[in-house]
Amino acid sequence: MVKKIVLSIILSSFLFHLAFAADCKKFNRPFGYYCKGPRGGWYGERRQVKTEEEAKSLIKEFFSNKEVIINKLTDKKLFYEVEIYIKDEDSNNILIIDKRNGRMRTID
Repeated sequence: MVKKIVLSIILSSFLFHLAFAADCKKFNRPFGYYCKGPRGGWYGERRQVKTEEEAKSLIKEFFSNKEVIINKLTDKKLFYEVEIYIKDEDSNNILIIDKRNGRMRTID
């Protein structure tokens, strides 16, 4: 009897998790939730960036719908500083990519 109860609890929590993951926008979260992004990865997914090549690849993946030229990539202690030119917008930007989790943000 106890086995059946434990098994039903595990199964129901697994099914709830599947239903929740299937429609992550259904629940109102103030800071969002991990949702499958338009490019297939999970938005906000942590991913270490260990090499300059991985940083370049991450930028090309993020800007896959735009033509981007990487002008300069500088290796700092905790992040990569990247100067890019976006042809579509005719703009120069400076990004930093955190080496520990792959998060990008502009500093320009």
